[in-house]
Amino acid sequence: MSKLSQYDEKLNDIAKEGIKSAKDNYAKAKANNDTVGMAKANAYANSIRRTYGGYTGGDDGSAFYPIASLQNVQKPEFDSRYDNEIKKSQKRIINKNDFSYNLEADPVYQLYKKVYTRMGNDAYDRAMAQNSIKTGGIVNTNAAASAIQAQNYYNAALADKATELYNSAYDKYNDSISREYDILNMLENSDSIDYSRYADYMDSYI
Repeated sequence: MSKLSQYDEKLNDIAKEGIKSAKDNYAKAKANNDTVGMAKANAYANSIRRTYGGYTGGDDGSAFYPIASLQNVQKPEFDSRYDNEIKKSQKRIINKNDFSYNLEADPVYQLYKKVYTRMGNDAYDRAMAQNSIKTGGIVNTNAAASAIQAQNYYNAALADKATELYNSAYDKYNDSISREYDILNMLENSDSIDYSRYADYMDSYI
């Protein structure tokens, strides 16, 4: 059972039982490194002291602060540890450029383009050569159509690669935005926890 201060001992039995319960909860929270639980337990004990004795016991319940004197106490203001980082994250999101992708400036696409163009030209030349052998060197409409068809196969493959690269770039862009929002949410949640602790602590000054 937690020990009461000399000031708490002067209160009636109802008040003393309430403070004892609050102090027990404070001790349990302290053993678990639960700063929020400690603040809530102390705030509850101080609310009983205010109601039944017109004073508070300070941060740990051992002091004696008459309510009238608390009006002159400098109340601490909330100082966010995350405010600057939150503003920076918000600014990065606001200033995020719209998605853009320059296919011709992508070195990976240029490599694909070089390879598929060469393969398409080779396929065209082979098709023309094979038909030339069959026709005795005479190039007819069917031979040209066959050669163009062989070349178009690689042109289509290159177009598929272009679409693939575009989609990959767009996915990376969206991922970067999602990561920034995740960072912002994490910072805001941490700031909210800090403010909750501050608000509980400020109950001692009311």
